Amino acid sequence: MPDGASGKPVSGGGWLAPMSADLVYAAKGNKTDEFYRYECLVYPEWRSVSSIPLSPSGKLPRKGCRGAGDGERYIYMAKGGNTCEFWRYDVVADTWTQLPDVPEQPSGKRVRSGTGMVCARLRDTSNVYLLKGNARDFLRFNTLAGRWEVLPSAPVVTGFRYDEGSWLVYDDSQHIYCHRAKLHEFWKFDVASGTWETRQLQGMPFISRTGKARKSKDGGSATWFFDRILALKGNNSQEFWCYNPGTDSWTERDTVPKVGITGKKKKVGRGADIIHVGEADFIYALKGNKTLEFWQYREGDFDGGGLPKPRLEGTAAPGLVPRTQPPSTSAVTGSGYLRLLGTAQPASSVTVRDVSGRVVRRSRAGAGRLDLSGLSAGVYFVRVEDRGQTSVQRVELLR
Repeated sequence: MPDGASGKPVSGGGWLAPMSADLVYAAKGNKTDEFYRYECLVYPEWRSVSSIPLSPSGKLPRKGCRGAGDGERYIYMAKGGNTCEFWRYDVVADTWTQLPDVPEQPSGKRVRSGTGMVCARLRDTSNVYLLKGNARDFLRFNTLAGRWEVLPSAPVVTGFRYDEGSWLVYDDSQHIYCHRAKLHEFWKFDVASGTWETRQLQGMPFISRTGKARKSKDGGSATWFFDRILALKGNNSQEFWCYNPGTDSWTERDTVPKVGITGKKKKVGRGADIIHVGEADFIYALKGNKTLEFWQYREGDFDGGGLPKPRLEGTAAPGLVPRTQPPSTSAVTGSGYLRLLGTAQPASSVTVRDVSGRVVRRSRAGAGRLDLSGLSAGVYFVRVEDRGQTSVQRVELLR
């Protein structure tokens, strides 16, 4: 990530949130207001967007700050830092709006380190689910009603709180998975029924392939990847794990590289996060641990056991991972028909996005041209996908 105005690296409170098929939004945490967008496909670089507001607590994001996107237009953020502030970012308008505070009840505690947050769909509406750090409060923000709802507390076998490095993952269907740092308790929540399953799942292994035992702590994070969970153990380690819900089992993946673009040796620590973007086989991660390192991981071909072989695609910072070069711009006037470049076939999938990343049209390639009529004047990105191949055109629509 960029040095930015603060010159600070990523640390406590850093997070990533995917939006649409190829956009990533990120906060550094570390008591900064810096907020960025990374355009994975079209312009592979970081761009500064509207800063995170300071008011009303006077605090900036720090430990416990979490963000989650609904995949359509909004990103939600709990500011953490022992506050109850809750915000929504509009990716189209590039503006922040403060929403009702996270309730202190039922534990009486505010949002601190150990917090997890995801967006999950309930009856075709994307709601926000929050696990409160330093407690086990589990809450849902009803986005239609604009209010918080208290849900059954996250389960525990011993103790009473979820420590730094705990995380939530939504499976894009019906369940939210909850992993407890330090103790490696692992549970599943049913979104439809609003209840926790009583059976405890197999937690991330303490012992890695090196034979060394290590707990998941600060920097622990995870993401859903098609039908699995990919997770960083954190706690100044390089460990990277995959969970298979079908077999309730974990396998260790390729270790996170220690050396970044600066040549310094750093492992995964506080402020780390990991996400999957769209339908691609790419995973993106912040290493945290007072670095600016941003990594890409690709799940490649499948091995004989049906598990994807890990393949490290790139490393730390904008420009280091080879990407598609920014496409040239085509001007379209009159009827609004665009001639598609390349060898687009009639069955090719075509997606049109505006400059904010919002999908404004989906169609098939047809006879090698695309009807853009009905869209407002402006710049759009046309993405054509066919048999695993992708091309992007930048289009300026004139009226």
